[in-house]
Amino acid sequence: MITLSTRSLAAFALLHLPALSAPRIADRNGVRSLATIDDRSVLAQGAVFEVNGEELGPAGGVEAEIPYSGSLQGSSVSLTPVAGGSAVRAFLISASARRIVAVLPSTAASGDYRVTVSSQSGDSAAGVPVKVAVRAFGLITASGIAGSAAGGRIVSPDGGEPAALSMANAAGPGATLELDATGLGPIPGPDNEPPGEENAAPDAVLLIGGIEVPVSYLGRNPGKPGYDRVSIQLPAEGLPSGCAVLAQIRTGDYRTPVFSIPLRAADEAACTHPLGVSSEGLAALARGGSIVRGTFTLVRLVGQSRAANMTFESRVDQFSGAFASFTAEEIETMTARSLLAAKPDANGCTLFDSAAGEPQGMFVDAGPSLVLTGPAWNRTIPRGIGQAMNVYGQVLDSKLNGNPTPGPPTPGLLFGPGPYTLTGPGGAVVGPFQFQVNVSPVFQWTNMDATTEVDTSPDLVFRYSGGMPDDTVAATQTVRGPAPEEPSRIVSRSWICLGKAGAGSLTVSSSLLQKMPRVSAAELAAPSSGRTSSLTLGMYNPDGVGLFRAPLTAGGQTELIPFLYNYTWSKVPVPVR
Repeated sequence: MITLSTRSLAAFALLHLPALSAPRIADRNGVRSLATIDDRSVLAQGAVFEVNGEELGPAGGVEAEIPYSGSLQGSSVSLTPVAGGSAVRAFLISASARRIVAVLPSTAASGDYRVTVSSQSGDSAAGVPVKVAVRAFGLITASGIAGSAAGGRIVSPDGGEPAALSMANAAGPGATLELDATGLGPIPGPDNEPPGEENAAPDAVLLIGGIEVPVSYLGRNPGKPGYDRVSIQLPAEGLPSGCAVLAQIRTGDYRTPVFSIPLRAADEAACTHPLGVSSEGLAALARGGSIVRGTFTLVRLVGQSRAANMTFESRVDQFSGAFASFTAEEIETMTARSLLAAKPDANGCTLFDSAAGEPQGMFVDAGPSLVLTGPAWNRTIPRGIGQAMNVYGQVLDSKLNGNPTPGPPTPGLLFGPGPYTLTGPGGAVVGPFQFQVNVSPVFQWTNMDATTEVDTSPDLVFRYSGGMPDDTVAATQTVRGPAPEEPSRIVSRSWICLGKAGAGSLTVSSSLLQKMPRVSAAELAAPSSGRTSSLTLGMYNPDGVGLFRAPLTAGGQTELIPFLYNYTWSKVPVPVR
């Protein structure tokens, strides 16, 4: 019989331990300032920044004590000058496997650097490039993008503990706010210890609701090394209300990127969210929970397309929809992007450039199938599989130039006016529900054939018929091409203009059309050009019609879910000149 000594067993165990993975900094947003600024890869001297990736620090995460040091449980962050010279070691505030938060020393010279992370398992690969600047000031917001909610506190008037500022706890008129920021610039003392309190910008003002509110203090936060603090007392009247009121800080000639502040009116207990999130939902998000939203659509899509000197017309009737769970960060990102995009002009039109990466949430189970009952038919709607799991949908009918579309046969069910009932048996997350919506008469774009291009000089007029007088009509154009104001920049730009079905027509001003990229028929016909252009006219429910809530199996309800009917007509490609 073979026996092993204690020393042999220990050696055997060491040889067979799993290899520790070296730290890896993420390829995208691997190193960035906590300040919401135009380029977050620029780190200001003395500012707080984050490193994102894998195996950066201890799995459970650890917080450092003040004064901060250059290492935390074996993890450290170094910035090496590209031009040569000694590396600068950051002061670590916290470290976990996926994220390190640190303070850049004020003594780091301006210039280009490469960032590496060292841990107990080794060093990260080739450093991530960043730029160090004297100053790169911005608010610290919930999602780090322009329009996002500023982080901060509401100061207690009686000297008590400040309350966290959030959409679930909006500031009222006259409240005093402390907002978190970073990037004001270097300080003469050590960056890893509590800094002195000194107002660095006596001229600073808060721009909000068309007025200027004096900033009483803008300087280092004496309780948080590396962080700046913005103190403001709001006026008792004259401010707008809402869960995401856009604002900026101005000091000298510099303005921060826009951020938002949740404000409630004096007679309101809570603020109104621009995406319609309920007060109960806001409270759940503030507690670190999630909310369930969703959309269901019964739609007819009629499209005209042209290729190889031939015109094709398609018509598809279909139903689709899903419930999805959203975190606070996802809702915050959606809110910020919608605020920046939604800037309607006096004619009810909005111009915006498309943003990539819109949060989709996580689709949740509402049962194995749904039942859609119409005036003339009853249909079981299956749910998808794989990535489309818990997404419900079916093509009811599909035609191309009047003939059945090639491929799997459809049920041949046409979508038309009348009452439609959607019934769900309930699943793991969403409980049983039933809701009915009355669909309006068929809507038609009557001058579609005559609209062969968009001339930006005159106004563009859409003519239509059908629907009910209060139904919403939306005209949309989307073009990918050179931005008129900067032809070297390629954008995917859209406008949307709203009207009512009862009006019979909708006019888009030439001043709006002239802000769109110009694309010729030849460019649109060449796939290699990357140019696209489409024109769409659709009709759907009036505001507030077709909304329902469904019960959640864990208690409570979903947010308001729209059950939309939609007739949409589109043309592609459409030259713009």
